[in-house]
Amino acid sequence: MQLINQLSDLLRELRARFELWCKPKKDCYHCCLFCDYFEDCKADIYAGKTVEHRGYTIHQSGINYHTAIYDDSGRYVFHAQVAKHLTAEELKEQIDFYIKLRSDNFEKSLDEEAQNEN
Repeated sequence: MQLINQLSDLLRELRARFELWCKPKKDCYHCCLFCDYFEDCKADIYAGKTVEHRGYTIHQSGINYHTAIYDDSGRYVFHAQVAKHLTAEELKEQIDFYIKLRSDNFEKSLDEEAQNEN
């Protein structure tokens, strides 16, 4: 059983190295499969990025670029998938976009309610 666990850990490590190697994000040009600094790079890339703005928190995954927005109580309110890592300023723009969508939908629903009452 111990041998199976060791093989499982080794395969998980090789898969992570291969995934990182396929996503060039560092300034180095070495192969991640045999790199001595893999643990440092893995921690930098998998960590993701979190920004707070206007009472919301947005987190972008370091693995698949997904962004998730949480309100001030920590409740998940919005999700988007983008094609690249965003800067802190771009993440703030994502929050502004969410707030605009939310206010536009709120105003639209108020207009619909007013029309239904007439």
